[in-house]
Amino acid sequence: MKEKEEDPRKELAKQVIEKYEFEKHDKAKENAIVEVAITERYDSQHMSETSEAATQTEQGKKNAGEAIGNLERILILTLVLQKNYATIGLVLAGKALARYKRLEEKNFAEYFLIGTFTSIIVAFLTGAIIEAIINL
Repeated sequence: MKEKEEDPRKELAKQVIEKYEFEKHDKAKENAIVEVAITERYDSQHMSETSEAATQTEQGKKNAGEAIGNLERILILTLVLQKNYATIGLVLAGKALARYKRLEEKNFAEYFLIGTFTSIIVAFLTGAIIEAIINL
C-alpha cells in the first residue's frame, strides 16, 4: 500500500513554527502567523498561475489577430491584382460586422481603424508594385 503524501501546507506550517521558535503559551500567535504564511504562499502561487493563463490567452488572441490581418492583406492584394475593387468593400464590411459591438469602445475603434487602413494601404501598394513590375 502506498504511503499517504503529506499535505504541503502542513510542511509549510512546520517550517514557520521552527523559524519563529514559538513558546507554548503563544499558540494563538503561532496559529495566526502559520495561517498568514500558508495563505500568502498559496495566494501567490494561484495568482502566478492565473497570470500565466491570462498571458497565454492574450498571446493566443494576438496570434489569431495577426493571422486574420495576414489573410486580409492577401485577400485584398488578390482582389487588387484582379481589379475587383468592389469586393474589397465586402471584405471590410464583413470585418466591421464581426467587430460591431466592440466598435462602440473608442480605443478599440481607433485601434481597429488604424489596423484596417494600414492593412489596406500595404495591400494596395504591394498590388501597385506588382502591377508595375508585370507591365514593364
